[in-house]
Amino acid sequence: MIKDFNELKAKIDKCIVSALEQTRRTVGGVLLEKVSDYYDEYDPIKYNRTFTLLDSIVSESKYSLDNGKVTKTKDGYEFKVGWDDTYLNFHYKKATGRMVLEWLDDKTHGGWQYDNNGDLFEHKFFTEAIEELGGEDGIQKLFKQNLRKLGVPIK
Repeated sequence: MIKDFNELKAKIDKCIVSALEQTRRTVGGVLLEKVSDYYDEYDPIKYNRTFTLLDSIVSESKYSLDNGKVTKTKDGYEFKVGWDDTYLNFHYKKATGRMVLEWLDDKTHGGWQYDNNGDLFEHKFFTEAIEELGGEDGIQKLFKQNLRKLGVPIK
């Protein structure tokens, strides 16, 4: 039983953080799925895979699935999921991590537009991830669903 306003606020804050963490994991899981699809789409012959992109979304980045956190801000709470500046500034032989992430949503692999059969790549993986999540509205809806699962009655 909650005895006063401070206990109620603490309980709600705990639920918000938990719901945001569940939402962060779902968003990160969709990104991981799209990165895995990206790797499966093409077996490079013009460059060697390092798996740095994949490793970063799973565990290397401070915003990765393993390391990311929900943090308190002056206005509430936030989370980031994805790649941090360490990856963005990472240097492959002829590209940076930032370039690879841009290519991930630009129908290319390693800057190459064609697969080994000469066919154009078709996927815009970030765009597809956001669409799968339902955009900003879908992510907010997911957060609200996670709050309801935790017993917070929200409309």
